[in-house]
Amino acid sequence: VPFVTIGPSDGGEAVRICEFGASSCPEYNGLSAYMRREGFEDTDIAIANFRGAVPGTTYRGLLTLKPKKKGDVLLSIPLSAMMSRVSAMDSTIGTVLRTLERIVSTRMIMALHLLYEKFEKERKESIPSKFKEFLSLLPDDTNSLLIFSPDDMEEFQCPSTDVCPALASVETQRKMGLHQINATASLVAPILIRNHVFDPATLSKRNLTWAYTTILARAFSLTRDPETPNGQSFLLAPFADLLNHHNIGPLSNSNYGYNITSRILRLSADRDYSENSEIFISYGQLTNPYLMLNYGFVLPDNVYESVGLKAEIPSTDPQYQSKLELLQEVLKAYPNATEARLSLTGEISDDFLKVLRIKHCRLPEENISLQTKADLCGISDPSVRDPSLEFRIHHDVLVNLESLLREYPTSLAYDVRVLKNWKELNISSRVLSAVMFRVEIKRILWSTMLETLRAIHESFVQSADLLSENSGNETDEWKTWREKSHKWDENYRKWRAALDSTWTEGKDLKKFFLEVLDVSDAITRAMKVHAQDTVRMVVDSLVNGDE
Repeated sequence: VPFVTIGPSDGGEAVRICEFGASSCPEYNGLSAYMRREGFEDTDIAIANFRGAVPGTTYRGLLTLKPKKKGDVLLSIPLSAMMSRVSAMDSTIGTVLRTLERIVSTRMIMALHLLYEKFEKERKESIPSKFKEFLSLLPDDTNSLLIFSPDDMEEFQCPSTDVCPALASVETQRKMGLHQINATASLVAPILIRNHVFDPATLSKRNLTWAYTTILARAFSLTRDPETPNGQSFLLAPFADLLNHHNIGPLSNSNYGYNITSRILRLSADRDYSENSEIFISYGQLTNPYLMLNYGFVLPDNVYESVGLKAEIPSTDPQYQSKLELLQEVLKAYPNATEARLSLTGEISDDFLKVLRIKHCRLPEENISLQTKADLCGISDPSVRDPSLEFRIHHDVLVNLESLLREYPTSLAYDVRVLKNWKELNISSRVLSAVMFRVEIKRILWSTMLETLRAIHESFVQSADLLSENSGNETDEWKTWREKSHKWDENYRKWRAALDSTWTEGKDLKKFFLEVLDVSDAITRAMKVHAQDTVRMVVDSLVNGDE
């Protein structure tokens, strides 16, 4: 895997810089010559190889040799230099492609154009494709989810669609993409082969998949092109197609645009860039499964990745009907409150916590108003919530998180070791991407567990305050808690830093996992014993979590 497009979210360290037209990088000389022939001016943007997030990997991107301000023009690519619908319809097979527009997608038209220029033109017409230098630099493998085998898909390890909602959401798109490829291979390809437009080898399913996923991953999309039947078109822009994606806000894909009159694609800086730093565009607010499906890579620290949790009131609850009435009232204002989307921050939405408060609050036997129920369950006024109720709802979350983690056949620590030793394990780039994905999902679960433990800590702080307020003095247990509570804060900061630095080489997460699990196990055990012992055990485990 010489090139794996998986870098840190703010760009990796450049390990090789190839200035435009530089003789030190002969593999790009042909591309430089081609771009100059097509009117592309010399630029202070260079091709570079960067160190990837996974040890031992590199990825290719673009770097600015001079500082850039937000709005500065980075690249201007003339239409004549790009593969487009215009170049497709002007080609030898343009008439055929125009006919096919009625039955296949615009993206598949571009894929057929790509295949003809790469494999057929020189053989059939005795002249090389004008795009030859560009085509020679396209990767042989796009790493898209469309080429993942069933065994590869198993490497994601998702126990259910609820846990990996983003992966489940792209499955329909994946099936649609595979259907287009299969339909073209079985219905369209035989006609093109029979009429000697393409040789059989060129339209193999493997080649069709490669071409389709290449357009998917590398082409700029236009949605208001007056020259196309449906307004959609795609531009394969040499040099510009090396720009990588970032999630650093504010996100916008408006930093590139195509001028229909001048027929130029212009790309501008979406933020300030320092000298010799990687430059990006944003493909949008995208989850890792979507990035894998369309672009073939996983983005570390992706703020748009999520894990799903659901909450419901068990029908066996003696107060089921009474609680259901309150829940239905809450759902009127917050329709999606029974579902949570967890992210790397580990924070849980207050809407979801409302549902858990209803689930765990203890209502009196007699009939009471909805407002009274809301007050007792801590729905109305956050300032008067019962600390013991807050403990119960966060313990519920904790148990569910641990249950989800146990459903994975490998641990986060194991997966991180796989990433560090991928060369020795001889795993494919597809499996590497799958492991990266599940690392991010497990990090979300661990992060939420850590924040949940912090919320339990806060519930005990509130209990101590309440005890002092009611009795005027504190027990020895609570004095110990107050004196040593700072120990928990130190542990929390240490654990948070360990989890946040997963992609930093040399960090050993094993101790972090063991420490957090020790605390979580102590709380679970404590729930089974007398209340006074519960206080003592949880205080001890929170304060001395690393013991």
